[in-house]
Amino acid sequence: MLAGSVLAGSVLEVESVPVSVCCRVCGTRGELADRALRCGTCGAAGVTIVTGEEFLVTSFEVASDPVVPDPAAPGSAAPDTVEA
Repeated sequence: MLAGSVLAGSVLEVESVPVSVCCRVCGTRGELADRALRCGTCGAAGVTIVTGEEFLVTSFEVASDPVVPDPAAPGSAAPDTVEA
């Protein structure tokens, strides 16, 4: 939980990159249709991942003033409280 910490109010935004492969058998290059690492054209398992393994932090901002959480805001209930 970030409440009361210097990271209170922080948001992590993640942008996914589609997995693209190049088939070592038929030479086709394209995005994976499912999670199986196989060529979408010939079905061969001999593929090289071209894109999709990246993880790059493009920006990081730190607030100069602490953010005080609003106790009336949705999602800010005490841990032992159940919201209806």
